[in-house]
Amino acid sequence: MRVTGRGKWSIFVAMKDASFCGAPRLAGIFFCLAVVGMPVVIPAAESGGGEGRESRTSGDGFFKNSIGMEMVRMTEGYWVGKYEVTQEEYEKVTGTNPSRYKGARKPVEEVSWHDAMAFCKKLTELERPMGALPKGHAYTLPTDQQWIAFVADATLKQAVYGRFGPKQESLGPLEVGSLGANKFGLHDVRGNVWEWCLEKYLPGYAWHVLRGGAWSIADPEGLDISIRLNVEPETRYPFYGFRCVLTAEKSPE
Repeated sequence: MRVTGRGKWSIFVAMKDASFCGAPRLAGIFFCLAVVGMPVVIPAAESGGGEGRESRTSGDGFFKNSIGMEMVRMTEGYWVGKYEVTQEEYEKVTGTNPSRYKGARKPVEEVSWHDAMAFCKKLTELERPMGALPKGHAYTLPTDQQWIAFVADATLKQAVYGRFGPKQESLGPLEVGSLGANKFGLHDVRGNVWEWCLEKYLPGYAWHVLRGGAWSIADPEGLDISIRLNVEPETRYPFYGFRCVLTAEKSPE
């Protein structure tokens, strides 16, 4: 057997009104995404070839990848990050940290959809030569439907939102995993930062989906899991972040 280890699910929430994503001031609530998972074992035949370094395993269904990101296997056959991508992880891969609210274990923010996809591509390129990925798999962003499944039973008690000081100054997100997890072991699936999803808001549409809410949302209604933000993929705000999934690559049509 080749890879067993720690990993976890990811969760996203979206807003009904896209105006939240366009407001330059932090006047909403944000959800922190986190991920937990179930025991997973990847047969050697399914893993990448070569003598590559194996992921650290724990035997409990989770694994840590080469940059310390914890991943969890879903019953549908893919893995999802236990937490939103942290600033420390982002900097390890890209060499930069664009976040306004600095902190190694805080979620990276001020990232566009293009930034998030570039991170996933570079992480895949980093791990594939190591033989650390199952064959035919790559890191990417979760689909809208995957995000809906990740949210599961997450409650407002597990959501980071309303992060303002006594003078209404913005306090920014908390470190990932600061609050409790949902039934899958995923943290911050509601609030902390909005999470980019893979697909566009509508077929043929130019803008992409954000889910989960954020730390800047004051009204709990803004954390409703039915909310989907509709945002230009070049947009960067200090309440936009992302979570990775590791899934089989689609064959060219």
